[in-house]
Amino acid sequence: MTANLYLADWPRALQVDLGGGRVIACVDLPGGGIPLVLLHGFTDFGLSYAPLVPHLAGHRLIIPDLRGHGGSFRGDAYQMADFSSDIAALLAKLDIDRAILVGHSLGSMVAINLAASWEGRVQGLVTLAGTLRPQGPAIEALATSIARLVDPIDPEDPFFDGWHSCADKQGDDFPRRLKNNACAMPAAIWQAIFAAIRAVDLTLAARKIWAPTLVIGGACDPLFGPDHHAALLSAFSHARGSSLADCGHNPHWQQPKTVAALIRNFVTTQVQAV
Repeated sequence: MTANLYLADWPRALQVDLGGGRVIACVDLPGGGIPLVLLHGFTDFGLSYAPLVPHLAGHRLIIPDLRGHGGSFRGDAYQMADFSSDIAALLAKLDIDRAILVGHSLGSMVAINLAASWEGRVQGLVTLAGTLRPQGPAIEALATSIARLVDPIDPEDPFFDGWHSCADKQGDDFPRRLKNNACAMPAAIWQAIFAAIRAVDLTLAARKIWAPTLVIGGACDPLFGPDHHAALLSAFSHARGSSLADCGHNPHWQQPKTVAALIRNFVTTQVQAV
């Protein structure tokens, strides 16, 4: 099945009640082995992994919408601990006691935070365009743009010209659906989550993680480039990395086959070998 066909048939998410008003939308695709939990980036939702999913066929894939995103509850707190607490509770609801976490951008931060606290049940960790400390001029420029957003967010705002960079490689429908989802998020939630992102420093959390780790980054990532990748590799105890030439902040959209092959090889040679 091609990525575009899979996008057209993207399954309806389950609504998993975690209690206390927390309801997480989650796609659960059957397969074998240790489940892969795919955590999306800021303002995306589970569909953002549609280009990658066909190339990971055979694995059980758990693909939630993070709080405040997609079909999940909005909530009123957006620290990394809040996101990771939701995912831990979701996995408990699904009777999953061990998993491999795959996180893109914001999702990588959530995955790192969860892996540091989930007491050895994380069997492997993959970061896509990740970082320990989301700082730098590009982040400050984004903060200025996000601060001026008002409801209803206009999908024709020039801000969106580069927001879903390279999504068009998956056809016209993919970026349209991502943009519509992002614009449906209230501006206050954009601003609250981004404020939490700017405050993150996951260096100490990363040093607690003993699970095998794979750091995948785009060599041309304007947000979290080679310096961020190097910091990740130096912080983890058991990490290896892959920098993809000609890729920016969304390598799983630009080179989904390559990213999936890296993940499959990592699972086979690093996770299952432990």
